[in-house]
Amino acid sequence: MKEKILIVEDQFVEADYLRLMLTKAGYKVTGIAHSVAQAEGLIKQEKPDIVLLDIFVKGKLTGIDLASQLGEENIAFVYLSANSDEEVLNAAKATQPYGFLVKPFREKDLLITLEIARYRHAHSVESNLRKETILNDKLSAIVAGPEHWKKKMLDICRTLQSHIPFDYVTAGFNTLADPESPALSFLRIGFDEYQQIGIAELLTIANLDLKKLKILADNTYHEAIPLLLIGRASEQTWRSASLDKLVAEKFGVRSSISLPIFLSNGGAFIICFYSRKQDAYSADYLELLSRLQKPLTVDIESIFYPGKVNAVTIARDSPAASGRFDDTYGFDGIVGRSPLLLNVFDLTTQVAPSDTSVLLLGESGTGKERFADSIHNRVRIIWSRKRFVYRST
Repeated sequence: MKEKILIVEDQFVEADYLRLMLTKAGYKVTGIAHSVAQAEGLIKQEKPDIVLLDIFVKGKLTGIDLASQLGEENIAFVYLSANSDEEVLNAAKATQPYGFLVKPFREKDLLITLEIARYRHAHSVESNLRKETILNDKLSAIVAGPEHWKKKMLDICRTLQSHIPFDYVTAGFNTLADPESPALSFLRIGFDEYQQIGIAELLTIANLDLKKLKILADNTYHEAIPLLLIGRASEQTWRSASLDKLVAEKFGVRSSISLPIFLSNGGAFIICFYSRKQDAYSADYLELLSRLQKPLTVDIESIFYPGKVNAVTIARDSPAASGRFDDTYGFDGIVGRSPLLLNVFDLTTQVAPSDTSVLLLGESGTGKERFADSIHNRVRIIWSRKRFVYRST
């Protein structure tokens, strides 16, 4: 028996036709829902593997609303729609579906789309687990090293860059009330190049004294869980005098995502990632930070309060601990520091560990082969060589 599929479609004839096609192909149809509310009940009861999801169904909630919940529950979904409104399609794409079928479609199109959705879902889960295991090993190796805490914080931020891209990052600026505050920040000036900005340097850049900087830090809003600010939300939040507003004005950032780390002494240590791109962050980054919150708490405690940490698990025989990872490796011969080129570097770093094909697009002479070589060179462990398709535009 193949995967269990839930159909969310309010047109009876179309839903029944889908059911017949899927049953004939060997899939188990767990039910047909005509509204989001009905679908939610069937999902809890039947736990489908894939959801075929019409965008507009009965009731106030749409398929896009349900898609957000499916993403949180790690259930693959494929949109079914005849709608061509650009705003609706952009909203649908933002939920990162595993496929999109435009009505009317053939039986062959449906079955192929389902196979692709199944493959993408299985490999995305496996790939993410691999990446996070490697990331935690690398962070543990950094913490165990003999370097000064400032160097360790830089290495932690450098390591997180390939998972949570940023143009500027602050760490510990919520602790300015402490005269010996470990506050530090880093401005990205090139691929794997960062300018360290401490309290003194930030005061000079902002033309402020420490008292005013403390006031801005105190006025900065933080949640007890990872917080995402993008687009209009960030602009509205940053209108008031705060550290976020200062960073936005001085470094031109447009979105941010923050991670609160709660320490054993009752205090907190906030790490904030900022990007010049308005749409740099999504709910996926929030989920990643939520999973990293506990291990990073141990790491920060180990750096600043080593006597209070009972034990830190270090995978000393892991690739990270043995030094076989090098984030700067693989970009030899590619020169540049523009934000757009740095974004391409980030994407290359993110895709290299995954077991998937890569499509490189660009005009002749823009360096597609260089980046293909870079991705090959950055595959440092067991994954096989990538399969590439070149296309000039």
